[in-house]
Amino acid sequence: LFYGVTNDGGIGTHGVIYSFDPVNNNFSVLYNFSFNSANGRPLFKLIEYSPGVLYGVTEQGGVNSLGTIFKFNVNSNTYTNLYSFNTATGGRPNGPLLIGSSGLLYGTTDVGGVINGTIFSFDPLGNQLTVLYNFIGATEHSGLCEGAPGVFYGNSDYTNSNVYSAIYKFELSTGLITYIHTINDALDEKKKKN
Repeated sequence: LFYGVTNDGGIGTHGVIYSFDPVNNNFSVLYNFSFNSANGRPLFKLIEYSPGVLYGVTEQGGVNSLGTIFKFNVNSNTYTNLYSFNTATGGRPNGPLLIGSSGLLYGTTDVGGVINGTIFSFDPLGNQLTVLYNFIGATEHSGLCEGAPGVFYGNSDYTNSNVYSAIYKFELSTGLITYIHTINDALDEKKKKN
């Protein structure tokens, strides 16, 4: 089966978790999201951390209305809110979770932290979130991908009037970001959109 989310519709009007069987084209709604202290509106793909256990984020809802990290067990059809984002550690996750080589989950937020969002890790065994980096100037961060172990790449808007966006590298060993390419001309902007 394939699993995914929608960010609208369903009984709670804030999206659903669904399964799709490509053999018989059967679509089934497994869970309905609502805007409340337990959940909000999912935006990004789900990841399977262990067989039948899916993890994802919502951009809204939770105790602080800044989004949540959740898991959904497809075997028991059980939804669990694991973490509510907050201003201090970052809120409004703006990319899918990534399973890192360390076994932790990684992601980014759009607001909160020191100023403009964070890079975070989340331990699915202890439900512990750790802020790894606070964005100061850049905004609108994408999710992450991992190159070498402990080396992550992402994209963010850059607060320079001549720079549309930037690709950055984040290294766990140093806790620092290096901007490795800026998208600042018509050709690069066209490439970004394509």
